[in-house]
Amino acid sequence: MAAPGTERSAPEYWLGPAGQEKLPELLKYRPAVFFSCLLDFRDVRAELVDSMDHICAAWLPADDLAVDWTEPACRNLQDDMLETAPRAGILPDPGPVDLSTDRLYGIEEDLVRHLVRTAYRAIYFNLNFRLYSRLHESRHDFLQRLREEANLRGQQSLKELARQVKLKLGQVREGALPRGLREEKLEYLQQESRRITSLVESRLSEAIFNSRLPASHDLFHVETSIEPPPELKALETDLNRIEREAYDRLRRLIQDSRQEAEEISEYQVRIQPNNVHILRRGLLWIPAPL
Repeated sequence: MAAPGTERSAPEYWLGPAGQEKLPELLKYRPAVFFSCLLDFRDVRAELVDSMDHICAAWLPADDLAVDWTEPACRNLQDDMLETAPRAGILPDPGPVDLSTDRLYGIEEDLVRHLVRTAYRAIYFNLNFRLYSRLHESRHDFLQRLREEANLRGQQSLKELARQVKLKLGQVREGALPRGLREEKLEYLQQESRRITSLVESRLSEAIFNSRLPASHDLFHVETSIEPPPELKALETDLNRIEREAYDRLRRLIQDSRQEAEEISEYQVRIQPNNVHILRRGLLWIPAPL
């Protein structure tokens, strides 16, 4: 049975009073409009496709005043909270309530505009890599994925650094030995030069391709505890210089890579008017204190 003074063009529902078995005294029904919607979120760039059910209600103002969708009449409204008849003991609204079909659809258009302005799915976005998080992917998990992407994209720079290091090491190894040495001494120093240079090259290659910086740059006194022969002091100086330069470059590459990965912002996937599907609409009577 329709409430007094209400046109029958709009379906009517009654909101159960918050699941209370025993109703408080002096309640009456107040008119509201409610809509049950399906919202479709689509974004080609983010490769996001998602839908959500949305039920909303707002107080029905007198006369032809606009409905205020920023102030919901009932929060967390669910289908199972709607009843098809009024509760005994709750007073009807004295009315009259005017909810013609034209007015109901006008209110619906206002709701759609409100949802277009306010409804969205929030994900994360990294501008440097043009990557979007997945729906419900945490910021932490997205950051881990970005770091992996940064490592992949940084491989070319690391390969170039390793190539330059190898070239410099070959140059200082070839020019490290003094002239006029006896053959036995020259052979010994050549072996030492190759061995020490290989140690530096091996350690630098491991550090570069693992993107890991050591605690110290001092090869001879920290890593191997080897004092090179006096004739190779110049080589030691050159190797330490190359090593420091390589680690400085590696540090900058690592820092730049991390910074690029950590620049994360929120990205909002919003809806278009044609992605708001109204499933049900009507007049909702909500119990309220007198």
